[in-house]
Amino acid sequence: MSNILDSNGLQYVWNKIKARFAEKTDIPAASSLTPLQDGTASAGSATTWAKGDHVHPTDTSRAPLASPAFTGTPTAPTPLSSDNSQKIATTEFVQSAVAGIEGAVYTIAQSQVDGHTFTMTGSNGYSQSITIPDNNTTYDPATQSVNGLMSSTDKTKLDGFSSASDYALKSDITGIYRYKGSVATESLLPSSGMEHGDVYDIVAASSYGAPGMNVAWNEDENAWDALGEKFQVTTITNQQIDEICV
Repeated sequence: MSNILDSNGLQYVWNKIKARFAEKTDIPAASSLTPLQDGTASAGSATTWAKGDHVHPTDTSRAPLASPAFTGTPTAPTPLSSDNSQKIATTEFVQSAVAGIEGAVYTIAQSQVDGHTFTMTGSNGYSQSITIPDNNTTYDPATQSVNGLMSSTDKTKLDGFSSASDYALKSDITGIYRYKGSVATESLLPSSGMEHGDVYDIVAASSYGAPGMNVAWNEDENAWDALGEKFQVTTITNQQIDEICV
């Protein structure tokens, strides 16, 4: 049977590989200078290399992305008057919105009442609809594609279950193995009170097999059945590795 390569063997192999490589001495040293920032673009001419944990200084000449504090007179595009997003509202946008509200008179006409929905129309042409829900809301039965008294997603999940008679109760489940413990020799296996499926581990070699054999009580045969024994894993030795790595 083949042997496995464990972590110790792998380390031994790696040491043999590293020993095959000559030490390289012409690698330039690491730079000890603070990284540059804000300069004219350049390919550079330094022969030193940057350390893995080097950190560029914070650029204080530009506003940060999070909570910037602008100075001077910054500008931004003016959104449309109908825009209802998270865009920046400029003073031009605000003035336009205020001008549209000033002097507006909202009225509700009988023709604008539809069930529980009321539409208000202002003198500036702007309209707004308000819907008041019915206190006695009713729902249709849900389907797998249409929401109802429950969501269609929940209805699909519910339909995935069979009727209760399709599922086994704990009392219906028999013939399973139950590990009961370990005994030093087969003579110490219990001779009474066993139940079908009781499993014991026999530490020593026995008539059932090699050391570590597991046996299960077979109520139908009134005997112990051998299930399986432990197996040994042998690691590859350094000598075997030397014989391979030639």
